[in-house]
Amino acid sequence: LNTTSNSWIPLALKPKKASKRAEAEEASTEAVPFWPSPRMGSMLCCQGNVLYLYGGIVEVQDKQITLGDLYSIDLSKMVEWKVHVEMDVRTQQWLEEESSSEDEDEDEDDA
Repeated sequence: LNTTSNSWIPLALKPKKASKRAEAEEASTEAVPFWPSPRMGSMLCCQGNVLYLYGGIVEVQDKQITLGDLYSIDLSKMVEWKVHVEMDVRTQQWLEEESSSEDEDEDEDDA
């Protein structure tokens, strides 16, 4: 966050330093650097030069899925995100609850 302009500055990962052989292999596969999935309501914490990203919520159609994954990135190097706890959204079960608006309607009918 740039506090002068009150705007966010996007992060860009720096390329890893590698041998010429590794560079040739990467050029042929065109590997995309790993980034945690977009989310809202996540927790961020900095310890030294390491930024940790934990959890958050992902919206899939009309469902909100709570995440429990954990990632970190060394801010002095900005090379790659490390996965500490991985979570697959597809493996989670959706437990549907009644909406609070229905409960409010029932309360109004009782009055």
